[in-house]
Amino acid sequence: QTGNFMPQYGIDDVSIMDQTIFSSWAISSNPLVLGFDVTNKTTMDRVWPIITNNETLAVNQQWGGHPGRQISYANYTVTYELAETDPTAET
Repeated sequence: QTGNFMPQYGIDDVSIMDQTIFSSWAISSNPLVLGFDVTNKTTMDRVWPIITNNETLAVNQQWGGHPGRQISYANYTVTYELAETDPTAET
């Protein structure tokens, strides 16, 4: 979905939506797939800082054996329980 959002619901800055969905996929250790036209310069310029964020990519690559799970959703806030990781374990 990152890069595919169009202004809607009174939200003109869709980069927040792009960042949110990309981060959600990253923290659940899901494969990060670009599903937009990468030849579209406007879209690429908008999402480049998001899809190249080293910290987000590092979170995605820190596989803990399971992706974690959603533990609550209230007042438009989603809380996740992430997998425990063993920093000494081999990957």
